[in-house]
Amino acid sequence: MRKVYLFALVLILSISFIFAQNCPLSLPKTYSGEVSYNGGVLSGTYEIRAVLDEDTIGIGEVSEGEYLVDVVPCSGSTGEIYFYINGIETNERGLYSGKDDWGVGEELNLEVEEMPPAQNTCSDGIIQSGEECDGTNLAGRSVNGCEPSGWEGTISCNSQCKIDYSNCVYSDDNNEDEKDNDKEDDKDSEKKKLISDENKEIIKEKIDNTISAISEKVGSITGATIGFVKTGNGIIAISSGLVTLVAFVFLVVLLKKMKK
Repeated sequence: MRKVYLFALVLILSISFIFAQNCPLSLPKTYSGEVSYNGGVLSGTYEIRAVLDEDTIGIGEVSEGEYLVDVVPCSGSTGEIYFYINGIETNERGLYSGKDDWGVGEELNLEVEEMPPAQNTCSDGIIQSGEECDGTNLAGRSVNGCEPSGWEGTISCNSQCKIDYSNCVYSDDNNEDEKDNDKEDDKDSEKKKLISDENKEIIKEKIDNTISAISEKVGSITGATIGFVKTGNGIIAISSGLVTLVAFVFLVVLLKKMKK
């Protein structure tokens, strides 16, 4: 049973990891419109990124004040969409409502309060808004940062400044280690069960010996009279032997229950 639980846990973690990096995609929603700066049209050509929950879900282009970008979040995602033009956040935000927005086109005019840099910030080695990494800058992650535990390989930064986990693979060696641990756990469990059974037999034997010893003692007791009880049929003498016998019966019953 323990093996089943461990296998299920590893399977769930593996599936979660795969979906985390390769999420099921949705149909794109298209945003378009004008981009203004300082009261006028934003001139020049720039890259525009759409970001939902810190994940880049679309990359488009701004050209002479007009932009077009298709957003493709993971299926099931909803929330506000932030737009960045060469790293500069716009004042306006979009809204993604899941399947209701699949294949929908929406016109949304954007405005920036700061002039975007002429070059795309992705590939400059500096992590900007909407970027998970940039070139060799992995935002503090190790190159051997495959997760969760049990995965091996290296990570890198792709051309869209997102972490690339495609070189991460699950190691069979780790799986063998888990199997070995399961075998050791099974051995420990069997050993504990054996010790437990041996202890029960020892306790039962001691109880039987105790009962036999008490029986011998009771059989040799005649007892002196220690009192009288008046009843409807007369007066009955109570001897110490009778009290001992009653106590013996009670003790035997108690010890029998303990054996069970």
